[in-house]
Amino acid sequence: MPRGKRLSKEDRLRIIEASKNGAGTTALAREYGVSRWTVYRLVQRFEKTGSVDLAFKRCGRKSKLTAMQLLSLKEALANNPKASLQDIHDALRLPCTLRALYYIVRKHGFERGTATGEEPKKENVLPVWKGRAYLWR
Repeated sequence: MPRGKRLSKEDRLRIIEASKNGAGTTALAREYGVSRWTVYRLVQRFEKTGSVDLAFKRCGRKSKLTAMQLLSLKEALANNPKASLQDIHDALRLPCTLRALYYIVRKHGFERGTATGEEPKKENVLPVWKGRAYLWR
């Protein structure tokens, strides 16, 4: 049996319907080219949740900022586009580092420096040697 085959949502629905109509796990596994355990878990998940959607868990680190903090950050950047990230970090008392704040601003597409018609300052992408480690600017 092939490993790692991804079933479409339609295939998962067909498997659930066939299972309800009495089809065996082994026969369904052969027909769709998946393992018996895949069919078994799919039926079990459907009985438990009523859904055939993929059960992805959210990976990675959770955001340190709440929705209200993101909104206040966006307003602070709109009201004072020339303010540095350090100034905004200190004014809003955000629970993250400056590096994290920089990534948050980039991730959410908040604009800096465009209210006065000037282009945002482009960051240097080359590392700079500071003491015992390279630091990214």
